[in-house]
Amino acid sequence: MAVGKELFKLFGMIGMQGVEKVEKDLKKVDKQVRKAQKEIDRLGRRVSDTGKVLTKVFTLPLLAAAAASVKFIDDATDLNETISKTGEIFGESAKEVEKWAETAAVRIGQSKTQAMDAASTFAIFGKSAGLAGKDLTKFSTEFVELASDMASFFNTEPDEAITAIGAAFRGE
Repeated sequence: MAVGKELFKLFGMIGMQGVEKVEKDLKKVDKQVRKAQKEIDRLGRRVSDTGKVLTKVFTLPLLAAAAASVKFIDDATDLNETISKTGEIFGESAKEVEKWAETAAVRIGQSKTQAMDAASTFAIFGKSAGLAGKDLTKFSTEFVELASDMASFFNTEPDEAITAIGAAFRGE
């Protein structure tokens, strides 16, 4: 029976040493896992930073280009509609108004579309007064230029001056 007790002690000691070794090995593994987790976190931050840079370098310019394309298409559509409207209002004199409007940006600070829209607005008043042809063209374009001068003088937008002149023509 004494041998049994000794064997039990011996197996117990071997078992305890095994448990201690397993604990020691587990601590090493835990340390390595924590180190790996830090590296993974660091890599994640780098990938995130790279994503932010790529967004700034590629995505934002693409979005800006898309927005510019949409604006360009809208502006082209507006110009075509304005040319059509000008043709209806001025008839044969429409080409003369369009030619005048091509230099409006330099002369009066309005785009071609803005100048033609304004000329069409004033042409409606001119037609009501019985003007036609070259007289209608001269009346309309001169009032657009006057509206731009007034806007500059009063530090406002040409559209506001055009609206004010139109209100005066309507007796408002």
